[in-house]
This record gives sequence, C-alpha cells and structure tokens, in this order.
Amino acid sequence: MADYGYSLTPEEVVLSLWIKNDSYPLTGRTPTVALRQLENTGTYLDFSNNTWKTVGWVTRYQTLTSAVDGLYNYEWLPTGAITTARTIEAIYFNTGGTTTTAQVATDTLRFYNINPIVSVAGGGGGKGSSTVIQGVWTKKEKDKLFDTLQDIENNLEKVVSKVGAEANKHILDLKNNIKELNTLFNLTDEVTDELREFSRKI
Repeated sequence: MADYGYSLTPEEVVLSLWIKNDSYPLTGRTPTVALRQLENTGTYLDFSNNTWKTVGWVTRYQTLTSAVDGLYNYEWLPTGAITTARTIEAIYFNTGGTTTTAQVATDTLRFYNINPIVSVAGGGGGKGSSTVIQGVWTKKEKDKLFDTLQDIENNLEKVVSKVGAEANKHILDLKNNIKELNTLFNLTDEVTDELREFSRKI
C-alpha cells in the first residue's frame, strides 16, 4: 500500500498497478481499479460521469491498460470529482473486481492544498498566490522508479555468474550507479519533506 498526496486541482491522476511473478512482469492481464471515499462509507466513483455514488454505478470498476510489460495504468481526470480536501482509497483487482478475493493492492490518495500561500507586498496590500515547486518527482513516480531499479538489480544478480570477468566488472559498475540513484532520490525525499513542513508552518 502506498500513500500519495495531490493538490485540490490535479490535471490527472495516474492509477497504476505492477503485476509480477518472481520479479518477472506478467502480460495479458485485465486488472481493474475502484475509487472509494474514506470519509463516506460505501461511496465509490462512477467513472462514466466522474460522480460519487452509493448505488447505480455505470462503471464502478475501471479497466487498466498495459503501459509496459507488467505495468497497467489508467489516467483518471478528476475534474469535478475533487472540490474539497478528501481522502480516497484506490482498490486494485486482478480481474473485473466485484469480489474481495480478487483484490491485490490498495493506494491512499490524499487531496489537499499542498502549496504555501505567499503574500504579495505593495499597492496597499496584495492578493495571495500559490507557490509551486517545479521539478520535484511525485512519490508515486519515485516508487515506480525504485521498483524498476530493484528488478534490474535482481536480474543482474542472476547473470553475474554466467558472464566473464570484463562483463562482470561492467555489471558491478551498473549496480553501483543504481545505488547512487537510490541515494539521490532519498535525499530528494528529505528535501521535499522539509519543503512541505515549511509550507505547513507558513
């Protein structure tokens, strides 16, 4: 389970599910996703018209499509569905849904104002404006990258014993580069957390 934060007006939310077996991606699957409001028991999104309902859904289980081998996505455009701060659970199924036994993963999606408000001085007072931090990876994007890097590292381990000394050196160099990438993204997480804490204090 992962926990993701979004602004109140995101352009899109990518709902993603990795399906693997022993680190190998599985293709040809038809997973689905349902969105449930945690604040309102029994309220699920109807993907057909982007409204929350307790009964009468046209599309309660949205099919994910294959992005790359093993990764299935659906790009949800939440226009009109998110108007106030709320918490949503994304429930993923390895079939068409409808049964709890088919449920394979969940994500928590939190929508709130994550940008600090900055006052504009001069002219007898100014209007507030949102400060947007550009170039910061979302947690979901980093999680996907970490999963991919881990898969690469695991597969490298399997071939190390089958190659010569020169190729083995290149593989070890690549593994070191992967570890350096992980360290870099961990530092990025720390900076992002500090910026969010600064935002809350403001």
